[in-house]
Amino acid sequence: MTSTLGHINIVTDDVQGTADFFVRNFDFKAGALAKLSAHWVSVLTRLPDASAEFIPLTSETEKVRIEVLQYIHPTSPPESPGTGVPNITGYRHIGFVVDDIDAKTADLKSQGFEFLSEPQTVADRNIRIVYFIGPEGILIELSQHL
Repeated sequence: MTSTLGHINIVTDDVQGTADFFVRNFDFKAGALAKLSAHWVSVLTRLPDASAEFIPLTSETEKVRIEVLQYIHPTSPPESPGTGVPNITGYRHIGFVVDDIDAKTADLKSQGFEFLSEPQTVADRNIRIVYFIGPEGILIELSQHL
């Protein structure tokens, strides 16, 4: 039996704004806003009367999809203190390979995003890498192969 990665799900308080971020900065295409509200959603999530909205994001170069989702009911709890910290157990970051890490870093800084450092060169891995805090506290890695 084989398996493949189907999608990455990101829960947000601003479904459109978060989707727009990935479209604008990483060349994703946004699908139509869809609503999830049915008995199966509540059973699946163990959240009574669960309802949400989501926007599927696809890439022409990747098979993996990102699904940006916002819970309408029940709303998401306040953000945990671990969000944006690289060494907390659980989901940690989403990574993108870029052609020019310095240009992409400058572009994202001009949009007001906070970086944990300047891009770092890892000579023995032939890569430059940096982390930044995206919308809704999402930790994102940029890397450039040298």
